[in-house]
Amino acid sequence: MHYQWNQAAQGCTSDEASSQLRDVCVHSPGTGSHSGGGEDAALRPSTLPLAGAGRRSDLPGSSFPQHQRVMAPVHAKTNAGTQQARPLDRILPQPDITERFAIQVRAPAPLVLEVAAGLDLQALPLVRGIFRLREQFMGAAPHPRARQGLVQDLAGLGWAIRVAEPGRLIVGGAACQPWNPDVVFRPLDPDGFATYTEPDQVKIAWTLESEPLGPELTRFATETRAVATDAATRKKFRRYWRWSRFGIIAIRLLLLPAIRKEAERCFRRRMDGSAP
Repeated sequence: MHYQWNQAAQGCTSDEASSQLRDVCVHSPGTGSHSGGGEDAALRPSTLPLAGAGRRSDLPGSSFPQHQRVMAPVHAKTNAGTQQARPLDRILPQPDITERFAIQVRAPAPLVLEVAAGLDLQALPLVRGIFRLREQFMGAAPHPRARQGLVQDLAGLGWAIRVAEPGRLIVGGAACQPWNPDVVFRPLDPDGFATYTEPDQVKIAWTLESEPLGPELTRFATETRAVATDAATRKKFRRYWRWSRFGIIAIRLLLLPAIRKEAERCFRRRMDGSAP
C-alpha cells in the first residue's frame, strides 16, 4: 500500500511544491492570531548535522529514526566540533521540552521535504488509532479530518506555517492549552513568539528539515519545542506532558519511516521515468 500525499501528480517538481506550500502558509481564520510579520529571509538556518549521527539508528537502511529528548536547548556539532544553531534556537531558545527525530533517506532533499509536507497522516492506521485513543481518554468530541497532506492539515487546525527555506525547511507555530480535550490553536508566526506572553498558554514550534548529505541522500529531521508563558502553566503542562508524550513520540516514530518509504519510492519512479 502506498501512502497518500497531497500533490496532484507524483511527478510534481520541488519548485511547484514550494509554491503550493506558500499558499497554505497563512493564519487560519477563526482561531485568533498573533503575528510578528516579517519576511521569510529573516529565518535562514544553517544546515544541521544531527548530534550522534553515525549511530545505528541514523545509518541508511535503518528501520528506525533517531530520537533525542531533552529538557533544555540542544545544539548540533559540526565535524570540527563547534556548535551550530538549529532553526528553532531563535524562535524558542529556552524551551521547556524538546523532541527531535531524524532519519536518512535515499532521495534528494527537495523531494523528501515535498513528500513530508504532503504525506497524509490519516493514511497511517496506527496514527489514526492514537488520535482516537486521545479522544476517548480526554473525552474530546470526534473531529473527522479530511484526507489531505500534513502541512495543509496542520494549517487547517490553526497552525501558522512558513516555508523558511524552499526545499529545505518548513516551520510551524501556535499557542494553545494542550491539556484541554478539544484543543484550539492560535497561530503564531515565528517572528511573534518572543512577544506573545498571554497567560495560561503553551507556545509550540516545530520544523520539517531536509538536509542534503549528497545528490541522492538526505537527512530528514523534525523537531518540536514548547514553552509555557508562566510558571503556573508550566506545572500544568509538565503534568500533561508526562503521559501525552508517549503518543506524540509514537506518531513521529511512525511518520518518519513512512516519509522515507514514500520519498524513496517516488524517487525510484522518477529515475525510472527519466531512464532512456
